[in-house]
Amino acid sequence: MILQIMGLAYESQKNINSGPFSVGDSLKKAEKSWGPLEDLSTVAANYWSRNVRFLYDDSTGRKTITAIDDLDPQLQTIHLSELKGLIGDPVSAED
Repeated sequence: MILQIMGLAYESQKNINSGPFSVGDSLKKAEKSWGPLEDLSTVAANYWSRNVRFLYDDSTGRKTITAIDDLDPQLQTIHLSELKGLIGDPVSAED
């Protein structure tokens, strides 16, 4: 799962649950494809049933997606030791 996440992020600025959408796409494109948003604020649009939150720039007419949060419960099963074993220790860390 970690390698899949890293690959999607590196290649296309996507995550596991973002479907065909990536940073830079229009929020309107997601709405057209997936239907009405399940929750909307001035900076975030949620599809809770798809475990995804799109952060967007409301100052653009197309509501450009600026970040994507993956809310998949499986992500909680990833442990720091797994990450360190796969990609090494971080250059710096904060508690």
